[in-house]
Amino acid sequence: MPRCHLNATSLQIGLKLAEMCSRNNVNHVIYSAVDYVYRITGNRCPRYDGKGEVEYHMKGMRLPLTILKLPLSYEYLLNTLLPQRLGGDIVLTGIQDGNKDFDVMNYEDIGRMK
Repeated sequence: MPRCHLNATSLQIGLKLAEMCSRNNVNHVIYSAVDYVYRITGNRCPRYDGKGEVEYHMKGMRLPLTILKLPLSYEYLLNTLLPQRLGGDIVLTGIQDGNKDFDVMNYEDIGRMK
């Protein structure tokens, strides 16, 4: 299983930002979050878990808050998780459970209404 990298600075910045919003009575916060991997799976993914910690902290502070959670993007899927042929019919992907459906979207579709 690939290891995610902790970006402690992002966590610290997120927590400090939440405190500043509270202290300065910000009318509304829009926070781009991701699923809190550890709370969902029991597996640690510090990069995602840090954003989850910030989200839970903001909710606990009762900030006026909108959480924006976007699915995996096609751009990320096709650039970062590109499948690799190992030989014959064996293909390795960066997706851990290839037998389950998951949502993806195109960055250009963010905010588009049909």
